[in-house]
Amino acid sequence: MNDRVWTALLGQPSPLSPAEAGARLRAAGRVLLVGPHLGRTDLLAATPIFRNLRRALPDASLVVLAGVVNRDAVADSPDLDRVETTRLKGLTLGPRTLGLVRRLERERFDASLVLPSPHPLAFAVYLARACRPGFTAGLDDAPLGSSLARQGFDCVLPAPGEERLHVVDTALALVEGLGIPVVERGHVLGVTDAQRAAAGAALRDAGIDPARPVLGIQPGGTARSPGTHWPPSHYATVLQRAAAELDFQTVLLGKRGDADTIRQVQGLGKREVPTLTDLPFPLYKAVLASLDFFLTQDGERVHVAAGVGVPSYFIYLASPPWRSAPYGPHVAVWAEDRRPPAPNEVWERVKPLLEAAAGRRKDAAG
Repeated sequence: MNDRVWTALLGQPSPLSPAEAGARLRAAGRVLLVGPHLGRTDLLAATPIFRNLRRALPDASLVVLAGVVNRDAVADSPDLDRVETTRLKGLTLGPRTLGLVRRLERERFDASLVLPSPHPLAFAVYLARACRPGFTAGLDDAPLGSSLARQGFDCVLPAPGEERLHVVDTALALVEGLGIPVVERGHVLGVTDAQRAAAGAALRDAGIDPARPVLGIQPGGTARSPGTHWPPSHYATVLQRAAAELDFQTVLLGKRGDADTIRQVQGLGKREVPTLTDLPFPLYKAVLASLDFFLTQDGERVHVAAGVGVPSYFIYLASPPWRSAPYGPHVAVWAEDRRPPAPNEVWERVKPLLEAAAGRRKDAAG
C-alpha cells in the first residue's frame, strides 16, 4: 500500500525497540493475536505461541483474530480467552469487518501481534493497527514483509535468518524477540468433552470396540508421483501385523479424495476395516485424540495429531521433516524424505510404540 494512504488511515507507527515492546507486553492485560492470513496448518504450527504467552502472562486476556478458513485450529484452545473471526477481503472492507474493528478498538488492547506467515498480507497488518492497540509488533519477513513492517509495526522484529529453520521456531521468534521465555514447542489443539463423546460414538458406530486398543491409519490420496505417497500395500502390511501380532483394531481415516487409496488398503485384507471419512474438523480431531496410536504421512493431519497428543508415527515423503515435522515426545518420524521406507522398516519402529500404547491403555484401565 502507498505510504501516504496507509498513514492517512492509521497514522505513523511509534517506533519501539524489542526491549521496550517486550516490557510493555509482559505488563499487558489484553493482547490481540492477528492471524486471519495464515493457512490452517500454519496456524496450528503457531499454537506454541499461545501456550508460551499463557505461561508468561497467566492473568492476561489473550484473543486471536482468525479467518473463516483457519478458525478451527484455535476454536477450542485452552490457552486463549476468545477467538474472533473475520473474512479476508483485501482492503475492501465490508460493514461486518468495520463493526468488528470498532468493537475490538473499544476493548483497548495493550498489544497487537501479527502472527508470522510465509505470505504476509497487508489486510492482517491493517487489522492489527486499526483496533488502536498500545503497540503493534511483528516479524520483518523480507522482502514483501519489509514494506509492511515499516508501515504497520511499532516494533519490527528481525525474522530468523537460517534457511533450514523449523516452522515452529520461526513462529516462536515473534515472542522470543520480545523476551517471552519459550518453555514448550509442541502443537496445542483443544478438544472439548462433547467432541470426545461424539468421537467415541462415531468409533463405536464404525464397529470399534472401546475395550481394545485401536490404531488409526490415514493413508492419503492416490499418489500423483510414486515418491510422494507411501503405497497402500505398505499400510495394509502394518495394519495386518498390528492386528495379528498385537491384537490392535484399525480404523481408516481420510477425505473424499482418499477413497481410491482406502479401497486399495481394504482390498488387501481378508476382513473389512472400519472407515471414517469426510469428518468435520471438530469431530476429526476428537477421533484422533481417542486413538491409541496414529500412522500417516506428511500433511495437515500430522499437525492435528500432534496437537491433540495422540502417539504417532509420521512418514515424511513430500516435504522436509527438518522444516515441518511437529515437536513432542509422542511424535516419531521417518526422516529420510528422499527414500520411502519398506513396510518392515516402519513396522520395526512402530511395533514397540504400539506395545507401549497398549501398555498405557492397560495401566489406565487399572
